[in-house]
Amino acid sequence: MNFNELSSLKVGVAFSGGLDSTFIASELIRNGIKPTLYFIDNEIDEDRVISSKQAEYISNKLNLTLQKIIITKILKFKIIYNIFFIDKFNN
Repeated sequence: MNFNELSSLKVGVAFSGGLDSTFIASELIRNGIKPTLYFIDNEIDEDRVISSKQAEYISNKLNLTLQKIIITKILKFKIIYNIFFIDKFNN
């Protein structure tokens, strides 16, 4: 699949605000695709506050929508085995 094929689809990026996910979002924008960014907040890790603020800051700089998905301990365990469950939150 190339960028032209993606342009007609709704694209989402699992977004931490780190180097990798920021690069992916930036490349999509550079190629004419405006993705929705998804930040998973597990409400457990202490560094989540810093990560959340970083994700918010960068999404604002990129002018992209950031959706925060808050999960519980049970869903955190589930996400390890089924990372693509995020589609359920899009409906």
